[in-house]
Amino acid sequence: MKRLLICLLLLSSFYVKAQLTSGLVYFDKLIDIKGTPNMLGYVINTTTLGDVNTMNLLYINTETGKAKWVDLPNGTMLLGFKQIKLDNHGINQVAVLARIYDADKNGRINMKDPISLFMVSTDGSKETFITQNNFFVRNWEVNEQTATLVVTGFYDTNYNGRHDDKELNEVQIYDLKTLNLLYKY
Repeated sequence: MKRLLICLLLLSSFYVKAQLTSGLVYFDKLIDIKGTPNMLGYVINTTTLGDVNTMNLLYINTETGKAKWVDLPNGTMLLGFKQIKLDNHGINQVAVLARIYDADKNGRINMKDPISLFMVSTDGSKETFITQNNFFVRNWEVNEQTATLVVTGFYDTNYNGRHDDKELNEVQIYDLKTLNLLYKY
């Protein structure tokens, strides 16, 4: 009788573990990337309980039907993306906002972690991080005349996950062709 009880307990624990690890995959935020045959969207992998395991970018080539995944670190929270297409400057890329870096070192990425900005090529072959890991992006905009990217935000100098009077606020200006930092103040 004891053996039967032990077997049932073990089997039920395996069943519960399987429930937590096998999840659902769904797609979200599909956009057309102008000037290319590609579409871009999110791939979100969740547990059956609804917790997000991973979020990745998915490029779909509508001419060939091939798909390319852009793998991001586990726990990444994608917040949005926008195509930056400036024909007169020869620029066509995608800006992505995401929480990628675990600043408070608690083992998971959450709402207290910094929002990062990075660029991805229109086919997903190249990723370039724009902001530093400890910089919280608050706002960003493209100046089409000068082909520059202006980013505002702050450094969480006391690592409390909040924007308070002790933080270092900063405006950063990047060249969109080279993705190098030009000015900051």
